[in-house]
Amino acid sequence: MKAIVKTQLNIPADKAWNLVKQSQTLVYVCKGLLGFDGSHRFPRQWREGDTINTRLKLFGMIPAWKHSLRFILISDESMIISTEEKGGVVQSWNHEIKVEVNNESSCFYTDTVEINAGIFSPFIWLFANVLYRYRQRRWKYLIQQT
Repeated sequence: MKAIVKTQLNIPADKAWNLVKQSQTLVYVCKGLLGFDGSHRFPRQWREGDTINTRLKLFGMIPAWKHSLRFILISDESMIISTEEKGGVVQSWNHEIKVEVNNESSCFYTDTVEINAGIFSPFIWLFANVLYRYRQRRWKYLIQQT
């Protein structure tokens, strides 16, 4: 199952892209809904080829399943990050983040995820839609602070 969530951000694409590559941006935009055990040990900036293993924390405090993120592609030219992820009932969570220029002061930010969780796929798909809409709202809060 595939979920696609897109929004416009009022920040130049290059600045949004630089934020996308920072691990603490992920921590910030998920905060409140989803946390990552050991996030203080994440690299400052994501690196292609890296694999990050963590335990997800629902609402930042309820331990959930172990989760693995492998960074398949980080392209400065096309402003795309692709990850292969899995954990718990999720057999695969292939995520792409794309930043596209809209004009000199704004960009489009798109989360696309392909999910395979067997019989749980519809529930995980629904969770992904909630998560990405939440994250994109948090992106707008982050931009107001920068």
